[in-house]
Amino acid sequence: MKKNQVTKQNFLDWYFNDNKDVAYIGKRVWDALYNPGTITISVESLFKDCGYIPYWICEHDQDINCDLSTDDVELID
Repeated sequence: MKKNQVTKQNFLDWYFNDNKDVAYIGKRVWDALYNPGTITISVESLFKDCGYIPYWICEHDQDINCDLSTDDVELID
């Protein structure tokens, strides 16, 4: 069965629309810059750490009406 897909643009638009997630990334960046002095964050790492995404940001062939595990979704360009 083909996985559901979400574009990087749709994922990032949704992810950074939540102040809690923006604050989490800010804290993560601050911690990394303060301690080792560098940080690398990719869209892929944010996606993997997310755990779930809403069905409505996905491109899918099925009639889905619930949040999806990121294990069931493919991140695409």
